[in-house]
Amino acid sequence: MALQEYQDSLLSWEGARGFLGLSKAFLPICGTILFRPVEFFRQFVSPSSGSTTTRVKTAVVFAILLGYTKLFFEMLNMVWLKVFFKNPAGADFSTLHLFFLNSPLMILRPLVSFVVTLGLLFLGIKFVLGFDKKMLPVFLVVCYQSASDLFLLIPIVGGLLSIVWSLALILIGIREVYGVNLGRSLLAAIVIPGIFLFSVVLAIGPSVSRWVISLYPEARTQMVKFNDLSAYASTSAIVSAAENYKRDLGFYPVHLGVLDKYLSSDVMADVTRASSGSGYSYRYERPDDQHFSVYVQPQADIVTGRLKFYADNTGKIRFDGPEGLQIKSLEEVEKKIFEKP
Repeated sequence: MALQEYQDSLLSWEGARGFLGLSKAFLPICGTILFRPVEFFRQFVSPSSGSTTTRVKTAVVFAILLGYTKLFFEMLNMVWLKVFFKNPAGADFSTLHLFFLNSPLMILRPLVSFVVTLGLLFLGIKFVLGFDKKMLPVFLVVCYQSASDLFLLIPIVGGLLSIVWSLALILIGIREVYGVNLGRSLLAAIVIPGIFLFSVVLAIGPSVSRWVISLYPEARTQMVKFNDLSAYASTSAIVSAAENYKRDLGFYPVHLGVLDKYLSSDVMADVTRASSGSGYSYRYERPDDQHFSVYVQPQADIVTGRLKFYADNTGKIRFDGPEGLQIKSLEEVEKKIFEKP
């Protein structure tokens, strides 16, 4: 393919008018971005033949179109995963995170993802390439790397392929539009943003995560579902941790506070501190060194949670209490969570 053809795909997209025009230009520009990214991003080094406003507008249209296409494909892939990986080797695959579909603000997810990606790259470029670098080139890169979302059409593995291709497009895009070597591009596009994102995730913890979720409409409904699932997961973690503790020391722990080496910091915060924001309280009892029981219930019934769990040294988890129904699969918990009050 000649260089002129690469330029034509971008010019055709930027000059497209109406639905038919965009439809005709869509596949050619996607093909160029995905399979000839070097040539495609080099076009942004030279001044645009059209106005900057037009270039930005068409890039935003492309990003929004692919963003919502990605949202649809992700939901489709959840169905594929549920079909193909139902109870693999006795395990469960949960689709509970689909609860966010109950919120009208689901529609903002692609926009939030775009802003977060742009913000992380902004930090990487300013720190690595210099504060004098303009942000318009990376804005265009973030918009057009969205073409990688088309890989979500591939069942099961499409999500992973999309992520890898997206990172590769960002890496190549920054290298080409800023004229830097691969090492500096890698630092600016992946390493520095990755370190910053990891640090933020560690810093905010589960309490802030729940606070963010609470900003959604029907906040109480969404929060309760989130808390219910977290409580079940934490109960399972306690049972496993207690068994590992006994295997190492020969007896069950005296209280939950000594399980810090067996539980993650997030779970420890949830099960030992009422102020963690988990919405649930955990009561641990050990009548002797060979037996234990855990009672898990909402701090405020209906308001912070709807389910109650019980577990003991048998390793079984039940609803409500010692005589409650034994939970044999995560799907049973899901059904309870999705039941209307």
